[in-house]
Amino acid sequence: MKIGRVFFILLLFLVSHVLLLTVVVHADEYGRYEEVTPPSVKKDEDSLEGGLKEKKILLPKLGDWMEELPKFWSKSSLTPHFRAYSFSRDFSDDEDPEAIAIGGELRYRSAQLFDRFNFGASYYISHGVHDDGGDGTLLLGSNASDLNVLGQLYVEALLKGFHLRAYRQAFDLPYLNKQDSRMIPNTHEAFSIRREGKKIDFIAGQVTDIKLRDSESFISMAEAAGVGDPDRGGQTSDLDSNENDSDRGTSMAGLRYRLSDNSSIGAINYYTWDTFNNFYSEFNFLKEWNEEIASKINLQFTHQNSIGDDLIGRFSTNHYGVRVRTSYKNAILTLAATNTGTGSDIQSPFGGRPSYLSLMRRDFDRANEIGLLVGLSYDFSKLGLPSVSAFTNFAWGNNAEDPNTDENLADATEYNFTIDFRPKSGGLNGLWLRARYANVDFEGGEDTQDARIILNYELPF
Repeated sequence: MKIGRVFFILLLFLVSHVLLLTVVVHADEYGRYEEVTPPSVKKDEDSLEGGLKEKKILLPKLGDWMEELPKFWSKSSLTPHFRAYSFSRDFSDDEDPEAIAIGGELRYRSAQLFDRFNFGASYYISHGVHDDGGDGTLLLGSNASDLNVLGQLYVEALLKGFHLRAYRQAFDLPYLNKQDSRMIPNTHEAFSIRREGKKIDFIAGQVTDIKLRDSESFISMAEAAGVGDPDRGGQTSDLDSNENDSDRGTSMAGLRYRLSDNSSIGAINYYTWDTFNNFYSEFNFLKEWNEEIASKINLQFTHQNSIGDDLIGRFSTNHYGVRVRTSYKNAILTLAATNTGTGSDIQSPFGGRPSYLSLMRRDFDRANEIGLLVGLSYDFSKLGLPSVSAFTNFAWGNNAEDPNTDENLADATEYNFTIDFRPKSGGLNGLWLRARYANVDFEGGEDTQDARIILNYELPF
């Protein structure tokens, strides 16, 4: 039995004997890697909400001697973030990639300088401890090589409520985000401007390059989308291209408007020059029935189409989604459905998808695919286990077809289960232990199983 699976089974056995049953849900799969699921939909963030405001991380304060230093240094932070990751994937009739890696992030965030400027940097490391076909796990680089990269290095200016940030940085936006589901995240080279307001949150920028989560190198946004590489990004171009075609960047602009305390709308557009345009919008409404029961309705729409020189081929498609969640006494029941247009699969080369059916293994957004999901979650704080939460999802996708040949594709189902242990206070604050399992079944075809264990620990100075 493989090493990663042994670790996973042992952990799941121990936890299950303590908890008997565990279940939890968050908004988007790419967001689930940042936080555990809240106990109620009232405390959940929507896709655009989380990406348009500054993240506030509460961590244990160490060393009162820091207060004796000059203000700029005493208010700055240096945070080692350790991560260990065991990943195992079983194919029913193919090689089974497996890897164990250790590493993490060393993050520096400065205090305000002259009440106008601050600086930030993050250095990421992934070192292989065990590898068996590790390229397929995305924990390591090509040929299972270690990863060492200065992923973030930026200067930020604050001018009349506007945050202007330049150079290497991380985003948490729909389709443009860290996708931090392995050892190190996506990061981007960009110039961005952002503002949080009472009613309107706004962001705009020019993104020139991306560092993918299994790479040390930054490449252009167009190259990441597939220009010059027929094996990445979907369709390939029928046009003759030159060496400068792959240098195109992405222009973006988006906003979120609060209609009321319980409702909001938002939209964002990404224009990757001569490659493709990606428009995303959402509507969110929260209904509080009483102190214990609340429901949330989410609607989303995506339109993607080739533009300019059509450097990855000509295509146009849409994606629609609806989700209803109801929470009661720390449990959340989720029902969701999505539908993708016939013109193309949905493409997301710059980060994770915001789709309500974007799960551990499948996104259920193939051309013409209809996806359905049922999810259940639970936060165990009411049972005397405030650090424990978990979630499970079952999703089914049917009616998918090849956008080029109109050939029907196999229906797919995914079942996944995640349990989290994340203390919020005390001596273990900063620790996060997560165990995940997913099973994917294609009708009449290949089955796959994933087992993952992730250990995170932050120690701020």
